[in-house]
Amino acid sequence: MEFHIYHPQLRTPSTVVEEAPKLEALGYDGLVMPDHLFVLDFQVGTPLPYPHPLAILAAAAAVTTRVRLLSLVSNNLARGPVELAHQTATLANLAPGRTELAIGTGWFAAEHLAAGVGFPTGGERIEMLLETVHICRQLFERATVDHEGKHYRVSIPEGGFPPVTSRIPIMVGAAGPRMIREAARVADRVDLQPDAIAGGGADLQRYNAYTFDLLAAGAARAQEAARAANRTVSVSASPFVYAAADEADADQMRRQMAGFVDLPLEALEQSFGTIIGTPDQIADKLRRYPDAGCDRVHLQALNVEAATRLAPMLRTLRS
Repeated sequence: MEFHIYHPQLRTPSTVVEEAPKLEALGYDGLVMPDHLFVLDFQVGTPLPYPHPLAILAAAAAVTTRVRLLSLVSNNLARGPVELAHQTATLANLAPGRTELAIGTGWFAAEHLAAGVGFPTGGERIEMLLETVHICRQLFERATVDHEGKHYRVSIPEGGFPPVTSRIPIMVGAAGPRMIREAARVADRVDLQPDAIAGGGADLQRYNAYTFDLLAAGAARAQEAARAANRTVSVSASPFVYAAADEADADQMRRQMAGFVDLPLEALEQSFGTIIGTPDQIADKLRRYPDAGCDRVHLQALNVEAATRLAPMLRTLRS
């Protein structure tokens, strides 16, 4: 098992060069950074801006030597295939062997409409992503591409794209059944999210009702689709985690979250979408991910203490 982490302080450019080496020293296998212009603070409804993820990861690359670097996940609508490939190839040459392209269809309608890039239907966004994966793979492997598809027409001549010195794996984020199947047919890795982001927003109740059985079913769906395409695929997942100081802190946070998303407390206690608990309680859930078919977890830390509180568990969890 590998454990990658998003830490809240990575969202502040001025703290990246200090925080990234600390996270590497704590033993995490990789650093991940969300890709948004903004999302809404779900409690108060105001926008929360984000820095550009690949700029943050480039800064992290300069001060680390081991951790893998990827967005979680790059927004295909906002980036465009050639620009995304160009950014990722540049990062890969800054951090050879440590860079992955992680990509998703885009899900938050408000930021896309605000940025003037539009928000196509779910089916169209999937088609666009599949074309982007093909274009990026060709550019990474051959440094040239000639593609004429339904959504993109791209013709990069030989010598027109910077060659990369190491292989760049491609990870596709997937939530719904169709996206999981499509991702498994083209990606090196499928990263599972709860099927709660259709329609341009996030259904927090459904997100936090994501159970182990749903996680395992998603992984099985990905593996079945890969086998049908005569290929293999790795599977990971990206839960939010709140690592509490003690049981009283954990209980208070679980009750607060359950009330906010209008879920029974028992349902939130079983959640693999957002995991709230003491480090031991979180570790108990993380031990189950291999049984679900996952070989990697991207921990999306909700509190700054999560990284240090969970780090002592990493060695045991890996074994």
